[in-house]
This record gives sequence, structure tokens and C-alpha cells, in this order.
Amino acid sequence: MSAYPNQELHTISLPESCYGIEPVQNQLFEILEVLEVGCSFGQMTALLAKKYSHLAAMDISPQSVQLAEKRLRSYGISHVRFAVDDADL
Repeated sequence: MSAYPNQELHTISLPESCYGIEPVQNQLFEILEVLEVGCSFGQMTALLAKKYSHLAAMDISPQSVQLAEKRLRSYGISHVRFAVDDADL
């Protein structure tokens, strides 16, 4: 049973050979917004921010989020929304 009873859940099965973001985006749907759970100090966040204009990143550690925000500012990236939270539903 879904944790969100009024919302339909969609699952997508990907072939084992599909390891990157690009094949998923091209074959299945247009990605409008990306959520990175466990952004740590922002290394992957910076890479995702170059590709997606709507990106939210979160981590349970306030120190990690501060480092990630500082990292992205130093790269001139300002369109990422950060949050300190866990991913537990």
C-alpha cells in the first residue's frame, strides 16, 4: 500500500545496460525537476546543476549542505534549492 493513498505511484524498469542519466532522459520522458537525496558536499550536485535547470538537493547533515551551497556558489551556480532533511517517509 502506498504511503500516499490519493496519489498513483509509477515505477519504471530500466534495462541493466542503462547506467547513466542520458539514456533514461532520451528514452522515457522529459525530466522537469530533479531531487538529489544525500547530496553530501555537492560534487554530484554541481554536475547535475549543469544539466538541469530545476534541481533540489538535500542531506541530513547541516554541515554537508553548507559545504554544498558554498561549493556551488564558488562555481557560479545559484539555481539549486538546498534543504536539510532526511529521506524517511
